[in-house]
Amino acid sequence: MSIRGRGVCDVIVQPRKVGRDSAKRTVLVKDGDPYWLRRVDVQGVRDWASEEEDHRYGVRYLTLFVMYTREWTADENALVWWDGYWHDVNGSPQANLRSPRTAHYRITLRRLGREPQPVVP
Repeated sequence: MSIRGRGVCDVIVQPRKVGRDSAKRTVLVKDGDPYWLRRVDVQGVRDWASEEEDHRYGVRYLTLFVMYTREWTADENALVWWDGYWHDVNGSPQANLRSPRTAHYRITLRRLGREPQPVVP
């Protein structure tokens, strides 16, 4: 897998929302079924990766991507599955909607971990 990205592809988006677990802690929970987002452009942010520690996946490489898409119905809590990995939306999606012809969203993604493709109904 290249850090530079793969170009135009299809991704799976899993919407999530803020909820509470049994101990009343704030957690992110699924908010509906995952869905396909077609013909998005994914590009690597940089040509190198750094390490960071994550409680779920241990020490891992921090790899960032930028996804450009014509439509985006989720928010900053969503997960994106692409190229065999789950990606977390890093920050708020940026809407560039000035012109109907060039309208798009710019979403920064942070790679989490490799998992099999989810089932999309």
